[in-house]
Amino acid sequence: MERARYYCGNVRNGCEYSDVDFGARQDSVEKMKQGQFIPPNVDVGDMFVATLLYLNSLEQLGNLFYSLEGTNNGISDVLAHAQNIGLVHFDDDNSINALKRLRHALAHNYGLVSIPTNHSKDKIYYKYILTNNQDSHKVIEMPKREWNSDYSIKTKRSSVIIHFYPLVNLIENVFKNAQKEYLNGTILCAMNKDELETKYTITIQ
Repeated sequence: MERARYYCGNVRNGCEYSDVDFGARQDSVEKMKQGQFIPPNVDVGDMFVATLLYLNSLEQLGNLFYSLEGTNNGISDVLAHAQNIGLVHFDDDNSINALKRLRHALAHNYGLVSIPTNHSKDKIYYKYILTNNQDSHKVIEMPKREWNSDYSIKTKRSSVIIHFYPLVNLIENVFKNAQKEYLNGTILCAMNKDELETKYTITIQ
């Protein structure tokens, strides 16, 4: 989470995050004052990495605290819980699956397309557009028309639209709520202390 916040400038830990924070990330303002030019591809790269890191953190949270038997996916489990308690409302039943598949596309294919495999539970083809439109309050907009894996089709109507700032704010709120639930004793970690330390401790010598 800390690296995700670093790449997008979200230093307020759970407060509403905006394009102002993104524009001022990593001392960008000071660099521009000193005459350093920040090329647009840096913005794109930082948004890409931040989205991946936030979704990775969300999946890990789900696996550790919200795992449901038979699902084997932390993002699906934790977002289903978030929707059940009113933290978020998804208009389309496939929205959670599309967000789960986005993490897979970013982490394993390094891109914004998700093609089902022979082992996939669903056979939906997704192509994504990641946007930093500040006016939208929706996390995700599902396509009006199903994409058939034809890469020559570039229309938004066949794309899953991911709104970067609402997505970041949602994940921050999910983590904030998880902290409260853990302190209240309503959720428990699926791993014991020894297992956590063995799997996630990094030693720098």
